[in-house]
Amino acid sequence: MPAISDGAQRLARGIAAMLFDADRDRHFAALEAFDRAELLGDEWRDADAP
Repeated sequence: MPAISDGAQRLARGIAAMLFDADRDRHFAALEAFDRAELLGDEWRDADAP
């Protein structure tokens, strides 16, 4: 079947979306509770600095 990989990929995406949606409130709560800055500003260095 030529399109079996496309169908499998579509099925996997659908299942993943349904699982994520089922835990949507938990994922959003974890996002809101995140209190550690991901970027602090010291990650960037001047490429031209010695």
